[in-house]
Amino acid sequence: MIELTVGPNEKDNKKFAELLFNLRSATSNHISRVGVARQLLVTSEYMRLIERGDRVPTFGLFKQMLNLYDIEYTSEPGLVCFENCKVRFTSRVQEARHKPDLPVDREKSRNEKIGEIVRLVASADDETLNIILKKLERLAR
Repeated sequence: MIELTVGPNEKDNKKFAELLFNLRSATSNHISRVGVARQLLVTSEYMRLIERGDRVPTFGLFKQMLNLYDIEYTSEPGLVCFENCKVRFTSRVQEARHKPDLPVDREKSRNEKIGEIVRLVASADDETLNIILKKLERLAR
């Protein structure tokens, strides 16, 4: 069992970064760092810093990454367990922001759906964009 403690100035941050890189690299859909960043709504530079160990993702962002990589996990405040790993977060920020886990749509996460929508809209022709815009404006009323 791998047990890591991560957060500001923790000794396991570099090992955690290596673990995150390996998890992304091992995904069945071979998602790129840029692709992960887009789907998690962060910059690719931030993802690079995380995978180098220069930054540690927040507790919530880490769980979103596991969802994106289709890795089942359990969690409690400040602790995430998956496969043969336990990761404990020491940052007080995550404790203040922690919310109970919501049921996860294993088919596609919310961020995956948003990423897919953005990709499709970006490649749509002008006529289709106008139709989508009108429908969204009606829904927003």
